[in-house]
Amino acid sequence: MILIADSGSTNTQWSLMAEGDVQTYQTMGLNPYFNGVAMVEEEIGRHPEIWSYRTKIHEVFFYGSGCGSEKNMRLMTGALENTFPQASVTVDSDLLGAARGLFHQEKGVACILGTGSNSGLYNGRFIVRTTPALGYILGDEGSGNHLGKELLKTYIHQEMPESLRKKFRTQHPQAPMALLDELYNHPYPNRFLAGFTPFLRQNINDPYIEKLLHHSFDQFFQLLEKHYPADMLQEIRITGSVGWAFRDLLKGGSHKRGIKITKIESSPMKGLIEYHKNIH
Repeated sequence: MILIADSGSTNTQWSLMAEGDVQTYQTMGLNPYFNGVAMVEEEIGRHPEIWSYRTKIHEVFFYGSGCGSEKNMRLMTGALENTFPQASVTVDSDLLGAARGLFHQEKGVACILGTGSNSGLYNGRFIVRTTPALGYILGDEGSGNHLGKELLKTYIHQEMPESLRKKFRTQHPQAPMALLDELYNHPYPNRFLAGFTPFLRQNINDPYIEKLLHHSFDQFFQLLEKHYPADMLQEIRITGSVGWAFRDLLKGGSHKRGIKITKIESSPMKGLIEYHKNIH
């Protein structure tokens, strides 16, 4: 049995492959920046559909947010080895998972636009160049976290048109300072901010919201232009909930900058399953 995981900051998709059959499950996101080693085993233990196979799984491929550094890769590897004692465990970044899911063994620039954001040049096997990943405080341009941050700022500063403020208050009746207090006391502030993305999606045709979205996505495109030569920007593929939700706006905005997006998927898992079938 082979277990594949694609873990973002909000949720983890698991696919269990056995004799041609694939079963897919979902748990909370497992990010070593936010979750301790014990949390990994504890969270998987809450899901008997995975836990019941823990001693039968012989290979685990975990692609995770926060797993780009050697330290975090070791932490996650140890946690998964404890959880799946009979398995050979391989941990890599969610960006490599996105690239393999989007491109298989082709070349191109893979992008993640979900709770967070990232991008990397993929050579058909590995990521060979990336934009600096500055995380949810300094970076994540174009992500749910970044969009939520911009939306909340414009709401608290009373820059949002009154018609939108009324809609926002209907969904989030807390006082502005109460929302701010909730943000700074939340165990997962990036998830909290990304939680405002549905409001943006519901009001995507409002000119003010459309401008906010374009501004955030444009910052993401500017990063791509800074870090990759122009010819590499003709084969961009994107995965993630935000990329999928705003795919038409992204395609329109990228076209204006001479960037060519050739595919947008809500998740890389389908492609990852095919990738690992082909290499086994």
